[in-house]
Amino acid sequence: MSLSHLRNISFVLLGLITLAMVAATAVERLGGTAMAMRFVYHSPWMIAAWALMAVSGVAYVVRRRRLMSWATLGLHLSFIVILVGAALTFVCGRQGKIVLHEGGGPQSSFTLESGAEAAMPFEISLLSSRVEYYPGTASAMD
Repeated sequence: MSLSHLRNISFVLLGLITLAMVAATAVERLGGTAMAMRFVYHSPWMIAAWALMAVSGVAYVVRRRRLMSWATLGLHLSFIVILVGAALTFVCGRQGKIVLHEGGGPQSSFTLESGAEAAMPFEISLLSSRVEYYPGTASAMD
């Protein structure tokens, strides 16, 4: 496959993923986070699109590495590291909730979505917190 085909495939997939992220934002607003996760972010077609983009991008970088500057090569390699980390988190990670109280003792477990407790390999505590508000309102700033 030629370099231009690899580049075009990567950019078309990137465009489709970007449009899917826009749609996911609307789905999340209308149906909630769980719906967006199920039908967009964790859907087989989205995972396939990310995987195909990663493979085509890696193939492009490998075939063109001699023509790239060190900065450009480093940037592309960092994308690969991020995608590998995201894939590992998706396959091996667990999600849950933890409640931290300011000044409270350290927590070493969290609650899974099923309601079961799961241990963490570390402890976490909240020493202090502060909420900043938009001027003249009671709305918390992000």
